[in-house]
Amino acid sequence: MIQERLRVSVLLVLALVIALPAFGTTITVTNTSDSGAGSLRAAIAAAAPGDTIDFNLTYPATITLGSTLDVGTSLAISGPGASNLAISGNNAVGAFHVYPGVTVSISGVTIENGKAFYGGGIYNYGGTLTLANSTVSGNSATYYGGGIYNFDGTLTLTDSTVSSNSAAYNYGGGIYNYGGTLTFTRSTVSNNSASYYGGGIYN
Repeated sequence: MIQERLRVSVLLVLALVIALPAFGTTITVTNTSDSGAGSLRAAIAAAAPGDTIDFNLTYPATITLGSTLDVGTSLAISGPGASNLAISGNNAVGAFHVYPGVTVSISGVTIENGKAFYGGGIYNYGGTLTLANSTVSGNSATYYGGGIYNFDGTLTLTDSTVSSNSAAYNYGGGIYNYGGTLTFTRSTVSNNSASYYGGGIYN
């Protein structure tokens, strides 16, 4: 009888543990280096699904990238505000590449001066991406999506600005949306350019 009660108690505890929602941890970026301990790149690499990345820097700050930040884990990047933190491709590399099947939230940052064949600022390839209280500016693509290339993904912009981006030889200076879903709320697309179609948005 006692053993049976113990068994039932253990099963109940296990059931409760399984039923509880999983909450991620917070990883704090403490420097503007492109790699190494305390960097944004290291934080992204170390993140588990559901984690949040925040920042403890001297502002205003700029993180200058030597290569694209690949995001293959569902996470949130919570910046201190678009006027306080810029993530720059240094007119040499794309800033962010969001991989298929992940859910990513980026808020409170400026993504600037990214340069790539597709999606100079952000290349969202089949992910679910929310961009809030952020600016995507001064990015360029050789072909599609100077600011953002949303390929077969879900892209939501809230209280954000996409400005002064360009597509050198093709479409979608600000945003190129191909086979995906694009939603805007209280957001601005302005002063973008493309050689052919969709200076602001090519859908």
